[in-house]
Amino acid sequence: MKNKTIFCSIIVILMLFQLPTYGKVTGFKEISKEKYDHDVLHTYEHEASGLEVIWIENKDINKTFMIGVKTPTTNDTGVNHIIEHTLFTGSKAFPSSSLFFDANEAYPSTYMNALTSGDMTIFPFSTPYLPCYEKLLAVYLDAVFRPNFLETPYGFYEEGFHVVPQEGRCGGVVYNEMKGANGSIERMIYRGIRNMIFEGSHYAYDSGGTPNAIPTLSYKEFIETYQRYYYPGNMKVIVYGDIPIEKTLEQITPYLNNQYQKQPSIDLSVEKLSERVSQTYEILPTSDKGCIARSFVLEGGTSARQIQDLDLWMTAYLMSPKSYFQSQLLSQGIQAKWLKDDDLPYTVYTVVLTDIPCSKLDTYNKLLDRLIDEVPNHLVKNVFLEQDIIKEAKWIWQKQESSNNRGIEIGQSILDSWAHQKEVNQYYLKKSQINEMKALDDSVSQLLFSKAKKYAFTFLPGNNEIEDPEKLSVVDTNTWEKIYEEMKIWQSKKVDLETVHLEEMVVGPDSLPSIIEKDDYWEMETRVKTDLVRSELYLNTSHIEKEELPYLFLYSYLLEESAKDITPFSGIIDTQCTAYPVKDGYWPCFKLSIITPKEETNHGVLFNEARSYLRSRPNSWYRQKLMEYTMNMKASSQNSSIATLSQLCLGSGGERGAYLYQQSYPQYVFCQELLSVRHDFWINHIKDIDEKLYHKGGTILATTIPEKGKNLYAKSWECYLETFPKLPNLKATYTFEIPDGTYIVKSNAAIDNSFMAMCKEEGIDGIDYLLAVSYTHLRAHETGSGSRMPS
Repeated sequence: MKNKTIFCSIIVILMLFQLPTYGKVTGFKEISKEKYDHDVLHTYEHEASGLEVIWIENKDINKTFMIGVKTPTTNDTGVNHIIEHTLFTGSKAFPSSSLFFDANEAYPSTYMNALTSGDMTIFPFSTPYLPCYEKLLAVYLDAVFRPNFLETPYGFYEEGFHVVPQEGRCGGVVYNEMKGANGSIERMIYRGIRNMIFEGSHYAYDSGGTPNAIPTLSYKEFIETYQRYYYPGNMKVIVYGDIPIEKTLEQITPYLNNQYQKQPSIDLSVEKLSERVSQTYEILPTSDKGCIARSFVLEGGTSARQIQDLDLWMTAYLMSPKSYFQSQLLSQGIQAKWLKDDDLPYTVYTVVLTDIPCSKLDTYNKLLDRLIDEVPNHLVKNVFLEQDIIKEAKWIWQKQESSNNRGIEIGQSILDSWAHQKEVNQYYLKKSQINEMKALDDSVSQLLFSKAKKYAFTFLPGNNEIEDPEKLSVVDTNTWEKIYEEMKIWQSKKVDLETVHLEEMVVGPDSLPSIIEKDDYWEMETRVKTDLVRSELYLNTSHIEKEELPYLFLYSYLLEESAKDITPFSGIIDTQCTAYPVKDGYWPCFKLSIITPKEETNHGVLFNEARSYLRSRPNSWYRQKLMEYTMNMKASSQNSSIATLSQLCLGSGGERGAYLYQQSYPQYVFCQELLSVRHDFWINHIKDIDEKLYHKGGTILATTIPEKGKNLYAKSWECYLETFPKLPNLKATYTFEIPDGTYIVKSNAAIDNSFMAMCKEEGIDGIDYLLAVSYTHLRAHETGSGSRMPS
């Protein structure tokens, strides 16, 4: 009884639930109220300053705040990007040079970031805990409205550009980030397309900044840009979830009163697109290969529904390997990639052919133009492919609707509509459209082939030499030594943020899940208000031999892929091999999640269907999936240096870290070796894993279901769980070779300082935490020696 009481006490920490309060707040007036499904959108205006706040009211315990600022780019110095970084290097109330990281560590969140685009800067966070929401809100507001960089320049130099005279090197977070981005072929293409299509507008400039322009930015220009853009009338605040809105508005009000005159927001509209229809750029960081691209710009008057219709149609008839367009290119040994750029007033679709020998660019230009002209005349209706695409789109929406960061998605769509004059309810329009969709609309293709404005691009190797930044800098050489020494003193200043105590996150016992001991396994049931249900199966994998772990990791991917291939399939299956820390080591487990509408109760049947489908696949299917899996790992590593380093460093992070590390670089090497062999012996190993994996022995079945009704979801698992053999609940005893901990990762991808804070050891959501605590409880129950989750 004592153990169960302790278990329940920890569980309640994760289920914070607060009823909103209402009332009149001085300075704010509610000007509109609209209902969309379970959300009610309240719009408030601060009458003195013009700040608009939109509250998306619902019963979601995940609480989101974001503030968007219109920040058009007027040059290549990256000034808005540098402001975004520097705002979190200390404020009046929180004078810490590492404020972003301090807040990220002190207040648990599911999302915390800052983002700069060509015309807007956004500062979002999301957390399920009300005390953390209120603390983070205080930090964000003070950082945005009262930054210390208005009085001291050291944050500007740290984040933008500086020289270290004693070491003969240059620094600056944004400067180094954009040096890395300067070597990305995809980014060079992206910048070139925007530069020509939106010639003469703020979208033609590089919002991130270029290495040859960043050092030319002065502290004076930096301050003037902040003062030009950061005023309430040029901002919009989005809050989301089950929050006390009156208290939130009260927290915002002191930053507005008697400080600003009411001014309209900046107009971001584009007067006209470029009259030129073709352009050749010599900008690629390659020696002998070029790229070609064709862009299609959908000018004003295109609705959110039409864009979504076109996205799905293009997926079927321009992106699928089965389409005429792609099959013709593949027959020539060419791969085409479609890109969508909609962070703009007008959506831009671009098809790109890369890695083309420069001697063949004219041939491929003609081929691409011919194929684009031929597509409308070679369209063959593929009903089965369309249904697959619609099914996948529906489940992507279902998954997004159940995400912890749903508020982030909706908030960003509202800010997008504000900046680019789109439908403010575009998120709900697209969601409704997907739910009602039966077939793809063929007529929407005319938007691309008949109505879009077309542009042609050729990209050649060029000189991207980065000039000596010290010579470009507006600060003279002799001054840098003094600046750097003072910056080091400034960097040492820290502040301890007020902590949030665990008891502040405790809620009433009515929110507790029920825990039922079954025959050789445990069942946990959580009741919530939801139209989606989830069942989670957690299986201890300590019995899997060390040599078999690569096959286990690959099996996890293949089972998830098998569910995607089944048509129709009534849910989403997610799989993950992970490990949870416990006092006496770690608990490696295979996590299987099934998400469906509440009407679909046969979760066990869905699991068995996906498992049977996987076992029945031909060897060719396995080989294709192995290739995709390996390529995905490589692409993921190339696209994020910081995430790659984070994975690599797990290897020297103790026993649990070494286990998780096996799924990164060692797994990639293992898969490369499988691809190099001529036989398919490894497929038998995958099928062996399927036989060994499922068992009872510390196994936990967790269901998150509607508040009322029988738990038919758990019931559907029983006949399968009964067939699982019982194994002892073993402790992991793997021994791995520990790497030396020193890594150099070469990458052309951008590295964002704010993203570094997001690369935590592992994203563990609430249900994972509950299950790990449950395992702690079970071990205490079985062995008399409990373990402790880290606080």
